[in-house]
Amino acid sequence: MEIWQLLAPFNQQCILLVVVIAIHLVLQKALPHDPWRGFRFYCQQLAAKVNKPENGANQQIISGIIATVITFLPLWLIAWLFESLVALPELYQSFLLYLSLGFGGQFAQAKNIAGAITNNDNYSARQTLAPMVLRETDNLSALGINKATIEMQSLSYVQGTLVPIAIFLVFGPVSALSYRLILEMHYSWNTKLATMQQFGRFTRLLVSVLTWLPTRIFTLIGLLFSLGKQFWLVWRLISQYFFKLNNDLPLSLIAYHHNIRIAGVAMYQGRKLRRASFNDRGRQPEATDIIHVQRFLVGINVIMALTLMTFALLIQLLSL
Repeated sequence: MEIWQLLAPFNQQCILLVVVIAIHLVLQKALPHDPWRGFRFYCQQLAAKVNKPENGANQQIISGIIATVITFLPLWLIAWLFESLVALPELYQSFLLYLSLGFGGQFAQAKNIAGAITNNDNYSARQTLAPMVLRETDNLSALGINKATIEMQSLSYVQGTLVPIAIFLVFGPVSALSYRLILEMHYSWNTKLATMQQFGRFTRLLVSVLTWLPTRIFTLIGLLFSLGKQFWLVWRLISQYFFKLNNDLPLSLIAYHHNIRIAGVAMYQGRKLRRASFNDRGRQPEATDIIHVQRFLVGINVIMALTLMTFALLIQLLSL
């Protein structure tokens, strides 16, 4: 305990982060679970009650804002109050961080999808992909499954892992949990669904703002992997998305770095949605590209971990 007290606060957070990630990975592998399933069910039921289709667009937007506030504030207040009351703050902080982290076996599932496509088992691939994406998957070809899987694991990593870790290290566990609450509301009220186009606009904006800076850090680190192979070309092609409040930047980085074409048209609730596509001159993604993108994301993880270790060591030396 004395050694723990000698550590700088940032280094204590880093140790908690490593321990929680290890526990999260072990538990998800041994007993896959989703601690946010009940919360998403609540969000869906709340939207069904207050998001009436006969209401005008402005009224739906206001309803979405009110639903966000009345859902977020009580839970945030409880988490904030308990932080100052618990006898073991480190244990409580670890619990909040555990809830905040979003990786729940997406990489393992993506590997299963790639294996199924390689074995020409598109049905199994679609069945595995369906619970992890919002779009319709019943009629997806092998090409469509490849694209959707690459997008899913890339955005899941950025939004569900990178951003909560960054918020935890800078602002603490309650802030990380607060972000996760907003992210889950955004997932439940996604504006890609026709019924949620207006109702979910507020949570979409909040998530876009909260993920803006961590996403740019992710992109800059990812660009390091392009050094020596058309670095400036990749940067020039993705720089047009740098200041946009959406997911275009990380997806464009994945597309141009791997020279594959992703995004574009997708079906949501029987409605064809024309989204931006990236690298239209690139090749169509194959099952092997799912694994290549996964390795790319792991590489970014390694660089960030080494950077944090270096930073933590410097902080500890300066605090002596």
